[in-house]
Amino acid sequence: MFELFVTAFVMLFLVIDPIGLLPIFISLTLGNNKNRLKIGLRACSVALGILLLFGLLGENLLSFIGIGMPAFKISGGLLLFLTAVEMLFSKRVSVEKSKLKWMFMMILQFSPLLHH
Repeated sequence: MFELFVTAFVMLFLVIDPIGLLPIFISLTLGNNKNRLKIGLRACSVALGILLLFGLLGENLLSFIGIGMPAFKISGGLLLFLTAVEMLFSKRVSVEKSKLKWMFMMILQFSPLLHH
């Protein structure tokens, strides 16, 4: 049980990257030093709520709308692959290309819904 907790914590810590997000948080709350703690606590509580909600009910939600776990994993992998390929081979993306890529990713993500 403890090993599972440590594994989950390390994985979430690496994915969320709080050390990397700290400069962004500081720059966003630059003129608001009095409320910085309040803003940080609110942001953490919202993030915790979303993580718990989807951690506990996410698989039930996917099965309710008819998306199987294999289809979800495949579409997530394809999105990750497309993002990596774009990061490797593109220099500057125009606004039109960015919109097209976003639309393609949304179609790819929700394509299991079209098959049902």
